[in-house]
Amino acid sequence: MNCYRHIFSLSRIGSRSNHNATFLRRFHNGGFRKLQLINEVRRLYNSNDMWRDRGILPEEIDAMVSHIQEGYSSFHPKLVYKTYKYGRGGMTLQEHFSLERQDELGYCCARRPLINAGDWPCMAAPSLPIDVLLLKALANILMQEFIWRRNNLPSRLFYYNEMLDYHQRFWDGQSGVEKIVCVDLSHSIRYVSTPRLWNTLKCLHNLGVISHILKEFLSLPIYNADTNLQIHHYNCIPLIGELSDVLLHIFFQHQFDREVLGRYEGVLYTRWDTNVLLASTRYDPYHLDRPQILDILRHVNLCGSISVIERGGGGMVVKPEKSQIFLSVDGDVSIPQLSEGETDYESE
Repeated sequence: MNCYRHIFSLSRIGSRSNHNATFLRRFHNGGFRKLQLINEVRRLYNSNDMWRDRGILPEEIDAMVSHIQEGYSSFHPKLVYKTYKYGRGGMTLQEHFSLERQDELGYCCARRPLINAGDWPCMAAPSLPIDVLLLKALANILMQEFIWRRNNLPSRLFYYNEMLDYHQRFWDGQSGVEKIVCVDLSHSIRYVSTPRLWNTLKCLHNLGVISHILKEFLSLPIYNADTNLQIHHYNCIPLIGELSDVLLHIFFQHQFDREVLGRYEGVLYTRWDTNVLLASTRYDPYHLDRPQILDILRHVNLCGSISVIERGGGGMVVKPEKSQIFLSVDGDVSIPQLSEGETDYESE
C-alpha cells in the first residue's frame, strides 16, 4: 500500500494536458502544502484563546505565515526539558495526570523518558509558544493524512490520545475469542532512529514545506531547562509529545501493523500507540502464540514484551493507567475502566 496517494494521472509527454498535470503536481507538493499548513495554523490559533493567553500575538502568526510561504528555512527552536519526580518534594499523582494531558492543550508533553535524560515523566517543549503551535498544526495534518483515513476513524477526532477510546471499544463486546496476545512495543522506540524513521516513511518525503520542517524537527537538539546542557538522545527520535507520538504511530503502521495483517488475514487486531492486541477464534486457520509474534518482531527488527491470555484466564493491561482487558470462559471480551485513583504508579 503506497503511503502517498497519486491524485493526478500522467498524460502523453509533450502534450498540453501533460504540462497541466506537471503544474498541478508541483502545486500540490508545494503551494498546496504551504496553504494546508497555513490554514491549520490559523485555524488552531482562532479556535482557542489559550494561544493568546500564552502570549502569541496576531503579528507572530502573520510572521509565521510569511516564513511558511518562503519555505520556512529558519526553523530552529531550542527544546527544553524538565524532570518531575514523585514522593517527597515531588509531584503528586494528580499532578501527573494533569501533566499527561498537557499535550491535549497544545503543549509537547512526553509520556515516555527521553533516552539518557532522567526520570519519567518529563515535559519538553520548544522555547517559544509559537513553535508549539506549529508542531501541533503539523501533528494534526499528519493525523488526518495518515492515521484517521487509513484506520477509518471519524474525522472529528482531533487529539492523538482520542484513539485510545476506539482501541478499547473495538474489543469491548467481542465474542468467540479463544486467545488474546498483547504486545508492548514501547521498548522498540530506542531502535527507531531518525534515519530509520525517515527512510521507512517515504510518504513524508513529498509534502513540500511540511517535509522540510519535519526533517528539521527530527534533528533538533534538546537542552535541560535547569542546566542549559544538551541532552543526548542517541538511537531515538526526539520524544517531545504529540508530534513524536504521531510519527511513531505511522512508523509502526508501516513496520509492525503491515507485517501482522499480511501474515494473519482477517485477524482481530488493533494497536493504540505501542500497545498491540490481537486475538484468535476457534474458526481461524492459523496458530497465534508468542513464538509467531517473536518471529514478526525479529523480521521487522523491533522488540517487545508479549503476554498471552487464554479463555477464562483473567485480565491483561491495555494501558496501565486506563484499563484492563478480560477474556471470560465463554470467550467474551470486556474492558472495565479504572479510575485514576486506582492506578499505582509507584509500583511500576
